[in-house]
Amino acid sequence: MPSARTIRLRVNGEERRLTVDAATTLSELLRGQFGLTGLKIGCDLGECGACTVLLDGKPVLSCITLAVTADGAAVTTIEGVAHGGTLDDVQRNFLEHGGLQCGFCTPGMILSAKGLLGEQAHPDEDTVRHALAGNLCRCTGYQKIVNAVTGKSAAGGAPSKVDGVPQVTGAAQYTDDLALPRMIHGKILRSPHPHARIVSIDTSGAERMEGVLAVMTGKDLPEKFGILPASQDETALAVDRVRFVGDPVAAVAAIDERTAKEALSLIEVRYEPLPAVLSMKDAARRDLPKIHNDTRYRDNTAKHVELAFGDVEEGFAGADYVREDEFFYDGNTHAMLEPHSALASYEPAAGVPAAGSSAVGGGYLTLWSSTQVPHYVHRTLARVLGMPESHIRVIKPYLGGGFGGKSEPFALEMCAAWLAMKTGRPVKITYTREEVFYSHRGRHATRMWLKTGVKKDGTITAVDYKAWLDGGAYGSFGVVTSYYTGQFLTLPYKVPRFRFESTRYYTNKPPCGPKRGHGAPQPRFAFEAQFDLIAAVLGIDPAELRLRN
Repeated sequence: MPSARTIRLRVNGEERRLTVDAATTLSELLRGQFGLTGLKIGCDLGECGACTVLLDGKPVLSCITLAVTADGAAVTTIEGVAHGGTLDDVQRNFLEHGGLQCGFCTPGMILSAKGLLGEQAHPDEDTVRHALAGNLCRCTGYQKIVNAVTGKSAAGGAPSKVDGVPQVTGAAQYTDDLALPRMIHGKILRSPHPHARIVSIDTSGAERMEGVLAVMTGKDLPEKFGILPASQDETALAVDRVRFVGDPVAAVAAIDERTAKEALSLIEVRYEPLPAVLSMKDAARRDLPKIHNDTRYRDNTAKHVELAFGDVEEGFAGADYVREDEFFYDGNTHAMLEPHSALASYEPAAGVPAAGSSAVGGGYLTLWSSTQVPHYVHRTLARVLGMPESHIRVIKPYLGGGFGGKSEPFALEMCAAWLAMKTGRPVKITYTREEVFYSHRGRHATRMWLKTGVKKDGTITAVDYKAWLDGGAYGSFGVVTSYYTGQFLTLPYKVPRFRFESTRYYTNKPPCGPKRGHGAPQPRFAFEAQFDLIAAVLGIDPAELRLRN
């Protein structure tokens, strides 16, 4: 098969004739060559539907469709849906029904809806749900999207989102949609081991590769950082040890993503594997290596908390019924539709060298990032790069979902910044969906023991609670989570006497952090489940039991 082929396309009504590489996907062509960034890349695997376009009126997943297979077809992207400056009925319905929030999935949703409506003018709700089954959304809950497609009357008086029109037309720019003149691309090499000592890193092969402009390792940015003063335990790239499968080890900047990815394979890293701590039970042992040597605990405890109010033992003594149970809440992750992305641009000051210095001082850095916390990123960049905060600007474009998963600085922001300073060119790094799962920061897996005393009428006399949290390899927001998992347990109810302990452990797994309701769902699950069991024993309706408390 030839490596390149000339094809003809009609893109949003315009005839195009061009030569494309046989391996180029339709999404790469439309986003990269035509600048049609309204179609989004959420997974690059054909799983999320964010990349949906119409091919001769039929919805297709452009990230897994080769451009050459579209030869002779009419392609419609979200940019081609509105006509003559007037929104299409579907776009208008999405605005009126509130069928969008972050907007990242919205273009794909609208095009799938257009494909359906081209076949059925008035589909019922079940038909709409089936047609949109391949388009994932993490914000709206889907019902408002379904209402927008069926044309069901919108709730009266509900104002449209102030930024809704750019989202339904594809004009909204998310970080990975941005491009600067002379921009190059970065990729990060990750550890294949859960726990290992880095013996050596040889980057010479990658440095010699044509198209590679810079390579960096942990020694280039050794300054530790963390989201809290008590959690300064991360570096942009691993310096001496890797602590989970996926821990970043080296980074490359090259003329395009394919070259950068190939260059990663030329970096030779020698590891000395260490015993891995893969469970909370292992973390409590003292005969396994400490994941972080500078903690005050003898095992792999990251934080231990004890708090109480009232005489708990007195409360249990006065109870008519006391119940003890153990619960386990498994860990999970955010699955936001937009992967993490960062774009850095560096402007050196007159007479100040930019290349290779970790304390540049005189230049000016601008970073665009898909972050929920630009202020945290700003402060961390200044610390890690050794630059004055006044010389750094952090810009948060449209954000394609976060739910807590973009609530702290990440390696790609610091690597993009350093590589931009090193090369003198803008550098963009966007995580693959696999890297998003490695970077994680999702909800902690939590084991819980819960003891509750109640009177015959169901009123609570005392609660005793213990929690053990699997925090993964780094601190993140873990100190906060250690408190929240106890403090949030009592919130809906009157609890006169309460005691809790929580222990967050380091393990050789992707680090956990904040996720929707940070720290609250785990104890809420345990307490509400136990309340139902208590209600059954007392013969009280579960809803009434809650009202009495």
